[in-house]
Amino acid sequence: MTRPDAPDTSRRPRSADPDASLDHAEPTILARMLSLDAATPLWTANELAAMWLHQLDAPVTVDLIDHDPMNDQTVRTLSTRVDGSEVTFRQLLNDPAPSPQLLELAKDFAKANRAAGDGLPAEIATMLYYALIAAGLVHAGQRLTDLPDASLRKGLNWAISQGWVDNQTRTLLREALEGMGQ
Repeated sequence: MTRPDAPDTSRRPRSADPDASLDHAEPTILARMLSLDAATPLWTANELAAMWLHQLDAPVTVDLIDHDPMNDQTVRTLSTRVDGSEVTFRQLLNDPAPSPQLLELAKDFAKANRAAGDGLPAEIATMLYYALIAAGLVHAGQRLTDLPDASLRKGLNWAISQGWVDNQTRTLLREALEGMGQ
């Protein structure tokens, strides 16, 4: 008989082995974590949507200075608003007259994250990359990429088709695509 004040051990794993807790993990989550299939998405649409919104609301200074400390002062100057607050990625994407230099620095950050695979999730980095190019086309009248038109259209169409992207970004991407003549 157990004492009334004794801790309940009936739900604890019976082994001291740390892998024993995996026996109780949900099979679909476990399969996703252990999958070696590159076609299996790492993130769900809901997770990507949450990460995307988080990225949009992040100040550009943090990511851009971490990415390229040599541009520290330039980034700080370009991304500090008159009231002293820092520009977020959302504000940069939707600014009717953004700094082309800040757009370029942010695009380079997104591009580097697409290639590195150890920063932002690839889908978020890719969305940010195309959204910044779209902002350059729509709001700054500048093409921030050397991609051929066909490749740029393909990338913009990919970005528009992502169910997890917010409507404001999707509208910006569509405007860029329409401005290219599609």
